[in-house]
Amino acid sequence: MTDYPQTTIGEIVFLNLPEEGNSLSIENSFGDVESIKNTSELIAPFNGQILKVNTELEDSPEYVNETPYDQGWILEVQMDNVNDKTL
Repeated sequence: MTDYPQTTIGEIVFLNLPEEGNSLSIENSFGDVESIKNTSELIAPFNGQILKVNTELEDSPEYVNETPYDQGWILEVQMDNVNDKTL
């Protein structure tokens, strides 16, 4: 999630994130973000393997709003094929 979507959905209060080791499938949901305005699905932009999940967001989901490029990162992923993406 980049800075733009996190500002448009409002204050994030909860994240439902996948487990490390799970696979991502292009254009499929892998979790959701709950804000004070609504709940939005997180959609995979490519196929890949989840290497790391930012578990700090369980207790501090506000990091996504406050520091989306620092403490607010969500996943670390290994792409299956760089040519298979919807970015």
